[in-house]
Amino acid sequence: MPLHSYPYPSYNWSFQGFDFAGMPNIDQSMAADMFADGVRFVGRYLYASQYPNGKGISAAEAQLYLDAGIRIFLYYEVNTTDALGGYDRGQTNGLNALAQCQQLSVPTGTQIYCCCDTAVTDAQAAGVVMDYMQGFADALPDYNTGIYGGTNVVQACYNAFPNNYRCQAGAWGSQEFEPINVRQWFLGTNNSAYNDGLINIANITVDQNGYAYWRGVNVDLCSAPTLDNMWGDGSPTPPTPPGPGPESKSMPIWFYLKTF
Repeated sequence: MPLHSYPYPSYNWSFQGFDFAGMPNIDQSMAADMFADGVRFVGRYLYASQYPNGKGISAAEAQLYLDAGIRIFLYYEVNTTDALGGYDRGQTNGLNALAQCQQLSVPTGTQIYCCCDTAVTDAQAAGVVMDYMQGFADALPDYNTGIYGGTNVVQACYNAFPNNYRCQAGAWGSQEFEPINVRQWFLGTNNSAYNDGLINIANITVDQNGYAYWRGVNVDLCSAPTLDNMWGDGSPTPPTPPGPGPESKSMPIWFYLKTF
């Protein structure tokens, strides 16, 4: 599949948003401001209770975004090198992510990404990292699972599991892989995107090092071609339990009087 240099195709995708480790003092007003400024989705972290680190989304925080009309996709990561732990580590993390999803009432079908948050060789990307993703996916069969990682990781995912989701990290590689589901913008081109008017979110500033800020809060800019299977209005929901069977209907009196 093709690789693209700046300006990337994802800069022309329909939806822009951002991900972040935390949004200080998030409240209803701030969430409404995010939507008014053009934020259509956010990427946030899931963390099971045995791995507390302050970065995980809460049910109350999620509801603020949902009420404002902002969709949510989710990451799960304990350590940056999780993906080097292979299938067993992926399955363990996946089960922890599942428990957190159940606690937060995350709808089935939602995009949930395990993370390869470190640079890896091509052999590692195609081998142990894909084993890790498989373990994670097996633990979350009712969700749209995928992987967050650099160019070689999303390429390996496409080659091995083309139906899984891919979120390309902005930390490694200056080229964009196609196809992906979410693009975290490459830090080194944020200033170019800002100067070229490609950022459609208001109140974004970019410093001389390429770090982006929304109203003073450090964020990673992202874009997506569709909001399908993100948590929010229109996202998949658990199947409705079957109701009672069709009501029995009385036959009209003429039926009984008619000669057959």
